[in-house]
Amino acid sequence: EMYYKSIELDNSKYLVWNQLLYINSELQDVESMIKDSEQAMELFPNQPMVYLFNGLSHLQKEEYKEAAFALEQGQGLVVDNPAMQSQFLSNLGDAYYNLNKFQQAWMNYERALKINPENDYVLNNYSYFLSLRKENLDLAQKMSYEVVRRNPNNATYLDTHAWVLFQMENYSSAKEYIEQALQYGGQGMGEILEHYGDILSKLNETDLAIEKWKAAKIAGGVSDKIDEKITSGKYVE
Repeated sequence: EMYYKSIELDNSKYLVWNQLLYINSELQDVESMIKDSEQAMELFPNQPMVYLFNGLSHLQKEEYKEAAFALEQGQGLVVDNPAMQSQFLSNLGDAYYNLNKFQQAWMNYERALKINPENDYVLNNYSYFLSLRKENLDLAQKMSYEVVRRNPNNATYLDTHAWVLFQMENYSSAKEYIEQALQYGGQGMGEILEHYGDILSKLNETDLAIEKWKAAKIAGGVSDKIDEKITSGKYVE
């Protein structure tokens, strides 16, 4: 509230806007972040951070076209700041993937990894999205393995590696990793439970697969195939 009052008195101080946007982000107030970042973009068109905040807020709202537009504008303004450039590129990868512009997504992930080859966020998303597309699975396996090696207790990263192995039809190894994901917090995550059911189905553990699919549906965040899987007792792509 104090920052808003400060802006009412004098809107020319970039640092005030910057702090306001950080607070919006911390509060996960997406609507305010969009509105405030749009005003800041008009007032400070050469400041890349305001475009980053705008792009991130549109990503959170699944407004991928708007996110990509803001992020492309902002990343062209970054000078001598590899960490910020990497942030723009990784989020551009996410935006373009969700716009079905897959080659642009891969290109931005690759550019981000040139800046920081150990960026676990990028390695995870890149490998997971490749697996969903069934593209370059050897690369996806290599990247996802690197991530779980560094983060052996992260349920999301373990799930990604399990899903890459699933797509490579290595179901027994996929089961090992998905069970680790469940051990480290995945029991309440619908997507991980659904993946567990998918893997069990491929291993002909049908009754247990149906049980996990039902649990996944209750947890939420599942695919639109979940009811068909439960009814048929089979994995549905």
